[in-house]
Amino acid sequence: MPRRTDAERLLEVVGPRNKHGSAIFSRRKSKKITDLSELTAAELAYAQAYSATLKAAGWSWRYISDTLNIQGSLVKAWAEDETWQQMCAKVAGDITDGAIEHLKRHNIDLIEMLLELARTAVDESVKLRAIESALDRGGIAKVNKSESVVTKKNEHDMSDDFWSKLEGLPIETQQKVAAMVTELETLVSEARGTE
Repeated sequence: MPRRTDAERLLEVVGPRNKHGSAIFSRRKSKKITDLSELTAAELAYAQAYSATLKAAGWSWRYISDTLNIQGSLVKAWAEDETWQQMCAKVAGDITDGAIEHLKRHNIDLIEMLLELARTAVDESVKLRAIESALDRGGIAKVNKSESVVTKKNEHDMSDDFWSKLEGLPIETQQKVAAMVTELETLVSEARGTE
């Protein structure tokens, strides 16, 4: 079961609204609330938590005021409250941490997409950039020209079709691809422990 963020726990404190939502938070055209005493304790807690979430996500005070249907000056006054500031900071941290975790979880998928682009792109420069990006994101450093060696032998477990695509390309491109393939094979063999 995935770990719940503090923001999710914070919004659960108030509990889910009924099927049609509270009239207080309705988007219908109505006069905004000008006195917080009109709200119940639960509605006030929900409004403050919701406003902290929206502000942490970068929304304007006007948008927050319109969304909650509460006068803007009342909503802005919450920003001076230390508890509200802590809620906002906690949600902002959860948003950042969540984004980083999301990228970490899908890093392999993103590299696979780059490799698929390298396989299917028509333009050779797009293929090369996709390969370089995939290797870079995979943590493989670029090879100096003096360190690379071009070989015509088919020492690699790549298809003949792959090598035939390289024929006719500039020598520098062939050197880059050969170095990348060698590094990929080294990386795979080290991961398997069969080097």
